[in-house]
Amino acid sequence: MGFWFDGEVIELYLATMLNILATVVKVAMKRGVIGMSSLGASVVADIHLIWAVVITLGAGVVDPVTGIVHSELARGLAFGAIFANLVSIALLLMETHHEAKKEVD
Repeated sequence: MGFWFDGEVIELYLATMLNILATVVKVAMKRGVIGMSSLGASVVADIHLIWAVVITLGAGVVDPVTGIVHSELARGLAFGAIFANLVSIALLLMETHHEAKKEVD
C-alpha cells in the first residue's frame, strides 16, 4: 500500500514477491469453494502486481535518483491488487466463520 501513496518502487517489488508467496501458500491449503474464490482473488492481485512491475521496469518511469515511479497506470494496477487482496481477506474470514459455525453445530 506504501507504493500507492508515495511511489517507492522497492515497495512494489517487495509487495509483489510477498503476494506471490502468499498465493503459493493458499494453493497448498485445502479449502472449500470460498477458499478457491479467495485463491482466485489472490491470483488476480498477483497479475495486477506483476504488470505493475513490468511497467516500472520496461517503460523507464522510475526516477533513477529517488526511485519514485511516475506512472499512474502502475499505481492504478497496485490499487487493483489492494482491492483484490481485500476481497480475498473477506472471503477467508467468511470461510473461517462458516467452518467455526459448522464445528459448533
